[in-house]
Amino acid sequence: MTPRQHLEQIVRPNLDEMELDRGDMRFAFNAAAAVDALAAHMYCWAVEHSPDRVAEEEDDNSYRHTLAAKNLDFKLTTEVARANKHVRLDRGKPTVKTASQMATRELTVCDFASWDDIWFGEGDQVSIEIPGATFEVAEAVFARACIFLEEEMNALRIP
Repeated sequence: MTPRQHLEQIVRPNLDEMELDRGDMRFAFNAAAAVDALAAHMYCWAVEHSPDRVAEEEDDNSYRHTLAAKNLDFKLTTEVARANKHVRLDRGKPTVKTASQMATRELTVCDFASWDDIWFGEGDQVSIEIPGATFEVAEAVFARACIFLEEEMNALRIP
């Protein structure tokens, strides 16, 4: 499967499902995992077709760290995916250290840095707790991370 096929067949359908029920944790975790996996598809493609672009990278995990350093939304997305898989992240200094930082809740304007991400009147939404700060709307974070990865795919000239 090419990165574009993964994007169209896996990532977009998972993001679309999350939009159908913004409070469904299963949809949120699937969307995070799908977006996170797209980075691995991109890395593997680049190793074969554009090795000079990833020569500094040890593996796809290293590539994810490089991407996360460039984009906060991807950083949160990959941490959510890893926290879901491992329950608790003990290495490094992740913002999302535990799977429990993602929860379904009724959102209020006071909780969030970006009002544009809140769907008022929609009921509960999945949010990501940012310790000592605020909450982020998971759906918006994952969608922006996907946009970032698409821009990276274009920069790599992935067909």
